[in-house]
Amino acid sequence: LFLLNNDGNINLNDNVENINKYFISYNLSGIELVNKKSNSFFNNIKSRFLLTSKVENLPLVSILVTTFNSEKWIEWSINSLLSQTYSNIEIIIIDDSSTDSTISIVEKLKRKSDKIKLIKLSKNVGTYVAKNIGINLAKGEFITCQDSDDWAHPQKIMLQVYPLLE
Repeated sequence: LFLLNNDGNINLNDNVENINKYFISYNLSGIELVNKKSNSFFNNIKSRFLLTSKVENLPLVSILVTTFNSEKWIEWSINSLLSQTYSNIEIIIIDDSSTDSTISIVEKLKRKSDKIKLIKLSKNVGTYVAKNIGINLAKGEFITCQDSDDWAHPQKIMLQVYPLLE
């Protein structure tokens, strides 16, 4: 119901409040707007939860992201992965021969983080084959996927990995 209240609502502050009520109902940290005066939502949110895990010897998690002409969302998607509270990650971007500016956006982010690895495919093979290429290059004990137009809650990887470790 919290998320349903956002349907058709143009007030970003109300939307953030409803999303936070939803997150809190699942014991997840909330989000906030970076710039409260902006009309943008997707590239204007950050987590309230800033602590990253500093626990030693946590296994590496490989996150596969396949892209194809994803310039509109890829930066948002990758930044959500870089903001994970579980810090021992590698982000493998497998670009499926994009013709837009996806690769240049990923390369810009890659220069800022050694967690990002970019694989550029010379021809479009589809997401299934691209993910299998990523799996073969993954070094993590665990592998997960994220779509190039998805946002990951900052606690996503931590909440996926900790039960597996137990």
